[in-house]
Amino acid sequence: MRQSKPILFGAICVGLILPRFMIAAETSTPREMLAQYVAELQKAPEDQALRERIIRLELTLAPLPAVPEVAQQLFSKATFFEREAGSMQGNDALALSARGFAISSYKEALLIAPWWPEAYYGLSTSLEASGRLNEAVTALNLYVVTRPNSVGASAAEDRLRAIAVKRDRARP
Repeated sequence: MRQSKPILFGAICVGLILPRFMIAAETSTPREMLAQYVAELQKAPEDQALRERIIRLELTLAPLPAVPEVAQQLFSKATFFEREAGSMQGNDALALSARGFAISSYKEALLIAPWWPEAYYGLSTSLEASGRLNEAVTALNLYVVTRPNSVGASAAEDRLRAIAVKRDRARP
């Protein structure tokens, strides 16, 4: 009976202390959490709540995370296609195709750097030009979330109102 008391005491101590060590081991730094969230987003690209969680987490980091080179290349590709689409007067099929490539490239860039405001803004512009107004609004809202108190956010809110008018006019 005397030997069981130290064993019982040890078991109680381990039961109280071990969970705290396990919790500490599971806790990640904010940058590790960001990387984990980005990996999750790549598996579920349409998860808007996760995108917003990533953006809100990114805003707490100092310094802000850099945009990876691969995402920058995709952004450049997207802006090239959008410019090409804008210059294709009289050829709607080619412009629509170029905008499709732009939208695709913006979305790929945003899977790598989902906190990137300029990519959301560019995506919204391409979507709006393609007539995909609801998606343009979603992208523009994410742009506003990335920098809620900036001058750009105020201009984006003006664009949101303009898109709402455009949507209302398009309804029968």
